[in-house]
Amino acid sequence: MPADAELTIMGTKTKQTGETRRFVSPALPALGSGKKYIYDLEASYTLDGKPKTVKREINVEPGREYEVDLRGDKPAAEAAGKDDAPKADAPRKADIPPPTEKKGDKPAEVPAKPAELPEKKGAKKDKDDEKTIVVPFVPTPQPVVDAMLKMAGVKEGDVVYDLGCGDGRIVVTAVSKYKAKKGFGLDLNPERVKDSEATAKKAGVEKQVEFRQGDVLKLKEKDLAEADVVTLYLLPEVNERLKPLLKKALKPGARVVSHDFDMGDDWKPEKSQKITDEDGIEHDVFLWTIPKKGGKE
Repeated sequence: MPADAELTIMGTKTKQTGETRRFVSPALPALGSGKKYIYDLEASYTLDGKPKTVKREINVEPGREYEVDLRGDKPAAEAAGKDDAPKADAPRKADIPPPTEKKGDKPAEVPAKPAELPEKKGAKKDKDDEKTIVVPFVPTPQPVVDAMLKMAGVKEGDVVYDLGCGDGRIVVTAVSKYKAKKGFGLDLNPERVKDSEATAKKAGVEKQVEFRQGDVLKLKEKDLAEADVVTLYLLPEVNERLKPLLKKALKPGARVVSHDFDMGDDWKPEKSQKITDEDGIEHDVFLWTIPKKGGKE
């Protein structure tokens, strides 16, 4: 790209300059052989005295390197690379955090830890939560959505919360198919909130659901008091950090259902189930029920 171009990846401005820039993706969940993600890139610069913006969308497979041309003088498919250009039948789209900037000539290496958002200047730090963990968005297959809601026993009158709601399909399904009274979704990415609202509108349940942008690790007890069911598809570290809040904030009888990741050895699920989706990929679903005060977990 032009040396003075401003590069944005997944909505986040990067700091590197120069015609060639190197980045490394964050660690990604193991989703099966050949699974790909999608990166959105945007380069802005001045060409012949006029502002120009070049956008690219590329499929990225973990463990591989990709070269993208953002000079704007080639078709998007050619610039992204013959094998990596977006296709109509590409694997499910997943929104992943911006990559870490990397200098030098060594091949990019995937970091071992999940990506974390940089701290904002002047932002106050919570005692137990100095950094925000970014969870990659991987849509939950519909068979798994149904299995989660059935396992939780979602019924008429229930209020269902989805923490890390992605495109909103879980709470929308809870309201439209399982007759929940209300659905609420929270997601760190404002684009996912827009996606969720669009999902609700398409299903005709926008008046029964609410979506907000926010960090699940910033929730307080009062924020979960209304929930009868809480659904999760986060990361093990996030589940571990949410666990004390869920135990304390949720009312007795409330159900917690998690896709693929449990709550650790000190809070065993009362029920688990394996679900195979349309692509033949196997998923785990776990259930916990909040006990009465003084009751056994």
